[in-house]
Amino acid sequence: MAKLEVGPARNGKGVFAQDLILKDEVIIDFHGPLRLRHELPAPYVEDKHVQVGDYLYLGPSKSLDDYVNHSCDPNAALIVDDVPHVFLAALRDIEPGEEVTYDYSVTMFNDDWEIHCNCGSTICRGKIQEFMNLSPAVQNRYRALGIVPKYILDKMGRL
Repeated sequence: MAKLEVGPARNGKGVFAQDLILKDEVIIDFHGPLRLRHELPAPYVEDKHVQVGDYLYLGPSKSLDDYVNHSCDPNAALIVDDVPHVFLAALRDIEPGEEVTYDYSVTMFNDDWEIHCNCGSTICRGKIQEFMNLSPAVQNRYRALGIVPKYILDKMGRL
């Protein structure tokens, strides 16, 4: 696994590479309690939950994975392989000192959570919302990369 460090980021705290991370390298495993959608805290103020299945979420781990931020132009992807095996993999080489990010929208489906995006990317969409609300071009890019979870592909196929 890559050597990582939590540090100050554009939106609070973030996770930064300490060494070169190569494309396709597994960066970090995500851990935490599994929760059904109706078990999420209310009000849903601090988001440390990640959707990993149809109405299934991975809760906070109190570890590095809780600090990986969103970007509309990510350098990593959350791979929902076989729950509870969820991990972050590099989409491209990540330089030492670079913040590690992924696009939260790629795992979100039938999730009414939405927030203003302040990722700072030149292609920022302005908000983070579920996968089916992404533009067809962005959806197709993520499909081509093979990072869209099966539960979303299955649901999209039925729409």
